[in-house]
Amino acid sequence: MTQASGVEMGARDSPERPGLIPSGQTGILTGVAIELERRVAAIEERNRRVEGDKAWERSVARRLVIAVITYLIVLSYGCTMGADRPFLTAVVPTVGFLLSTITVPVIKRYWVQRHNRRHSSARP
Repeated sequence: MTQASGVEMGARDSPERPGLIPSGQTGILTGVAIELERRVAAIEERNRRVEGDKAWERSVARRLVIAVITYLIVLSYGCTMGADRPFLTAVVPTVGFLLSTITVPVIKRYWVQRHNRRHSSARP
């Protein structure tokens, strides 16, 4: 290999354009580069959407919205069915939901740690 303009020339380099692919093949590489850029941009956009979805799934706002909807549905059902104290009875499933959103992540974390410990010791 020879050196020209501080760039090492390889087997595929052009003598008139050191460090570059001969001009007849640049169109293919440009197409590949454009395709790769397009695919990376699509992946980055998908990652932004996934991060937004994750943030929503973990948000307090989502939990409160579901709790309010749960309360209103159970309240309307209780009123329709003539339940005693429907405003109070609608609180029970709503509080149950809120407690589950607090405890399930803790239980999941515990389960995942135990699962990983069990399966990591089984590997060589």
